[in-house]
Amino acid sequence: MGAWLAGLALATLAPFPAFPTAAFSADAAARQQAEWVERLRAAQDRLHTSRRQLAEAEQALREQRQKRYPRGEEKARLLDRFEKARTELAEAERQWPEIVEAARRAGVSPGVLRGYAADSDPEPGS
Repeated sequence: MGAWLAGLALATLAPFPAFPTAAFSADAAARQQAEWVERLRAAQDRLHTSRRQLAEAEQALREQRQKRYPRGEEKARLLDRFEKARTELAEAERQWPEIVEAARRAGVSPGVLRGYAADSDPEPGS
């Protein structure tokens, strides 16, 4: 009777994987890494956009100074655009290493981070 119960117990456990939590944790880790990669890409895009906007605002100010035009409200608008772009870039540059470090601490693989963390200047082509 004891052998029969032991056989029944083994038969009922056989269809289940030996370590189901390992498969679930691997899926969760893959999802978490994908979420961090998306965060890193968004932060890098923000940084690129901020740099581009600041360069465009600087160019507009240079042109304004050379032509001595515009004046008044239009000049104030250009200066405001420049200040906002500079502030946005400073914030994006401040947050960049924090996001990379948070991803590293969250367990994102070094191979994924290498493309972000090793590049102190994440501007493409730099």
